[in-house]
Amino acid sequence: MPALRVLFLWTNPGDMSGLQLRTEFTRIAGRLQQGDERDAFQIRFAESVRPEHLLELCNRHRPQILHFGGHGTPQGDLLFEDEDGDAKPVSPQALADALRGAAQSAELVLLNACHSHIP
Repeated sequence: MPALRVLFLWTNPGDMSGLQLRTEFTRIAGRLQQGDERDAFQIRFAESVRPEHLLELCNRHRPQILHFGGHGTPQGDLLFEDEDGDAKPVSPQALADALRGAAQSAELVLLNACHSHIP
């Protein structure tokens, strides 16, 4: 059976408080690689992700699981990075539209950011 493709995306804009996203990735990837099923996962990551990177990253890696880690806003936007490394808000609808076209292989999308759950 082919390995399950997992893509971790994270962003930590320079004008925001620091997050321990590399540590989070290392812990998750380490757990996936420790078990008897470690060969069942093909793990990739990208950091300092800008919105325009989504299509290229998803086309290159064709993830079945896409995990985003970063900052969010109370309005539900996710904060990616702009060309200067500062926060660039992306609305949930814009993200959904981008992923609909870019991540057709994705079966699961995880959003790990403050305020990423809107009741």
